[in-house]
Amino acid sequence: MEVLFLVTSVVKPKDGYTSVFSTEERRHQTIHTINTIKNKVPNAVIVVLEASHRPKTLVKFDGVIMFYIDHDLIDSAYSKSISEAKILKTFLNSDYYQELTNKSNIMVFKISGRYFLDDNFDLRNFNPLKINCRIVDTKNDPNNTHYDCMNKFTINPDICAVTTLFSFPSDMTDFFLTRLQYVIDIIPQVGSDIEHHIFKNVSDLHNIDLLGISGTQTAGRFVAY
Repeated sequence: MEVLFLVTSVVKPKDGYTSVFSTEERRHQTIHTINTIKNKVPNAVIVVLEASHRPKTLVKFDGVIMFYIDHDLIDSAYSKSISEAKILKTFLNSDYYQELTNKSNIMVFKISGRYFLDDNFDLRNFNPLKINCRIVDTKNDPNNTHYDCMNKFTINPDICAVTTLFSFPSDMTDFFLTRLQYVIDIIPQVGSDIEHHIFKNVSDLHNIDLLGISGTQTAGRFVAY
């Protein structure tokens, strides 16, 4: 089955974005993201969804397809989670995505720029006919990743999905778009984040215990799933 990787990237954020990394560091991290995809899945089509401030004049990566997103979608008025959902929704609704997926069902991966496929990544672990993700209890996570969410979500266990890497078959795009819209609609009402909402109450997920994704969060903590 053909494989499409969507790399969400914001190499140059506008004012008000908190990160321990400089623009140049973010750029090199995303280059590493791309190189690990090429190494692990040589035949994959790679599309970088670049939402930097003034991206067309500042950001370009060689050997991949660049799809520029209006930076206003990640304006500081939105949460990071809503911004991510809007970026993905914009591309999945685009004519270009339709052209890539209209001939046959393909595996669509979303990977966050600056994270990378590590030695544990194995394409054979992913079911090409299902949504693939890793479900974690943040209170018993070996990475000690406690997401910043409202009190109603801090019960024990606190279940959410890892969103730095997941996949879905392209014939489930319409369903996946409903999940993105749910994230966009629900977060302003109840808070929390995309990790808690995107696959909440979704049945028949293919849970992968070890995704093979690593990277350093914007606050500086290294994680591996």
